[in-house]
Amino acid sequence: MTTPGQRDIGPVTLSFTRKVKAGREAEYRAWVSGMQAASRQVKGFLGASTMAKGDGAGNEYVSVVRFDSFDHLREWEESELRRDWVARLPPDVVEGEAQVRRLEGFEFWFTSPGVSPAAAPSPHKMALVIYVIVVALVTALGPAVQAILSGAPQVLRTMVVVALQVALMTYVIMPRVTRLLAGWLFHG
Repeated sequence: MTTPGQRDIGPVTLSFTRKVKAGREAEYRAWVSGMQAASRQVKGFLGASTMAKGDGAGNEYVSVVRFDSFDHLREWEESELRRDWVARLPPDVVEGEAQVRRLEGFEFWFTSPGVSPAAAPSPHKMALVIYVIVVALVTALGPAVQAILSGAPQVLRTMVVVALQVALMTYVIMPRVTRLLAGWLFHG
């Protein structure tokens, strides 16, 4: 269901948690890998990953799928491609249905491996981590972009800094920082 303004929220992350039957892990991982590879062609697809939960909870796997907008996520959820891949999963590989959770906005940066996707850090902790990283990146990237694009208009230099910052935070920095600070972010 869409709430007012939900279409405009930006990146959306969907997490699926499934319990895989003992001895069927390789088959499940192959199925997930195939589905994620096929989904790369879908408009708005930003990426996906799957990991075994590291908390000793048995054979639980968490898959995280990211889209650039709620509309593109919904199109993928309702697509023939996804229906075909879901139908390919033999029912005797998993126990029950997947637990599904949507993370919107900045929450997707704080999706930690081995931590239940239902557990999100407090907004205060997320804001502090983002603040520190944004200050560090602006301090480092601003002068570098200024030196490289010194003759370019200020708006172009700003756009380049922001694009680099968002890409670095999404694909390089936040996954590592979230793992590094997981004990503090997700507990107490």
